[in-house]
Amino acid sequence: MTFQYIVDPRLVVDILEGDAEWGVRSARLVDRNRNNRLFIAPVSYLALGPAFMGMRSMQDAFLANLGICVAQKFPIEVMNSAYTAWCAYKGDHPGASGPGSAFDSLYIGAIALLYDGILTRQGDLYRRYYPSLPVFEP
Repeated sequence: MTFQYIVDPRLVVDILEGDAEWGVRSARLVDRNRNNRLFIAPVSYLALGPAFMGMRSMQDAFLANLGICVAQKFPIEVMNSAYTAWCAYKGDHPGASGPGSAFDSLYIGAIALLYDGILTRQGDLYRRYYPSLPVFEP
């Protein structure tokens, strides 16, 4: 059976930068899921652009090498789920502002609800605000 997962952009950055602590672990998690369909949220694709000096061909080739495509599903439920999660997060963290790291992550989590889960190293965040979302960590 093939599953479809959203890949947290932090994993991609870990692999790209060869992060000493997370690079190998993140690469192994992605590699273990190569038989599944892996996607990155459009907001993640945009955020990764500077890491590739704005060269989309280089970015697309890197993602393709990891077996990652850009997600295409976006019904209104994505916005509704992200809105609810962001408001709950703001209640828990009154000083938080968006857009930013938590804001982007919560939006990515809403997109991941349309798939079979998320590959991430931010499991606690996703489990708290999306308790029904299957989370897979390195």
